[in-house]
Amino acid sequence: MRIVLVTWHDATMEGGWTDIEIAEHIGGATVYTLGFWIAENAEWIKLSQTASSNQVGNLTEIPKAWIKKIDELGDIDVDTEM
Repeated sequence: MRIVLVTWHDATMEGGWTDIEIAEHIGGATVYTLGFWIAENAEWIKLSQTASSNQVGNLTEIPKAWIKKIDELGDIDVDTEM
């Protein structure tokens, strides 16, 4: 399975009351997701944090419009027993 590091701009949410002058400067955050490449389509990519020879878990779906960069880190054979 391919291992990638995705740099992307995530949405944020501020709970509670905030002055308008402060709210104008609150924005999304640049985040980094490391994972196994599972799938993609025209709108998103899908990564998994955990993988076995026949299952994956902890899926993350990232909209392509939010992605800044994808670094290919290599491949791993998850079919190999330890």
